[in-house]
Amino acid sequence: MKHLMFLWILWTMVVFGRSDIIHDSPYAKPCTELFNIAEPRSCCSVPTLLPESIIEGCLSKPRTISTEGELMEENCIAECVLGDALVDGQFQMNASITLLTNQTGDDSLLTGQITSAIHKCYKIIYLNLKSMTLSSDSCMASARRFLDCIFAIIYRNCPKPYWKESEECRRMVYTLNNCPNFLVQSRIF
Repeated sequence: MKHLMFLWILWTMVVFGRSDIIHDSPYAKPCTELFNIAEPRSCCSVPTLLPESIIEGCLSKPRTISTEGELMEENCIAECVLGDALVDGQFQMNASITLLTNQTGDDSLLTGQITSAIHKCYKIIYLNLKSMTLSSDSCMASARRFLDCIFAIIYRNCPKPYWKESEECRRMVYTLNNCPNFLVQSRIF
C-alpha cells in the first residue's frame, strides 16, 4: 500500500504540484511544499480502501507506456485496481461501492462517507465524460481521477475517530481545499 500511496503522491506532485503560492493565508507557501508537510495517512488513519493483494497484483502486471506520457502507467494501475467496477470501460456503481467499502467492516460512518464520495466523484468524473470507449493500447485517466477524487474527499473530511489533530494535518487539509487543481477535479463537493 505504501508503494501505491507513494505513486499517488508522486503523480500528484508532478502533475498538479504547482509553484502557485496561496496568498492571504497562514500557510503562504507553494502548494507542493504544503502537501509535503504531512503524510495523508498519518493525519487520517482510515483503513486502506483496497486489499493489499489487489494493489500488489496490479503493481506487478506488465504495462506498456504509450506516447501519451508517464501518467499512462498510473491510469492502467487505477483501471486494474477498480477491476469489476469497470466493465468494458463503463463504470459500475454497486461494484465500486462494494470494492471500496469492503475494508470498513462495521464502521457505518466511514462506509457512508466513502459511499457518498463515490457518488460525488462518479458525477464529477464519469458523468462529465463525452466518451467511455477504451482504446486497445491505452488506459483511461478517468479511473485514476475517480480514485484521486475519492481519496481527496476522504482526507479532506476525515471522520473524527480517524483524524489526528495537528498543525501539519490542518495544513494538509488546507492544501487539499485551496491549491488549484490539486487532487480534485472540481470544487463542487
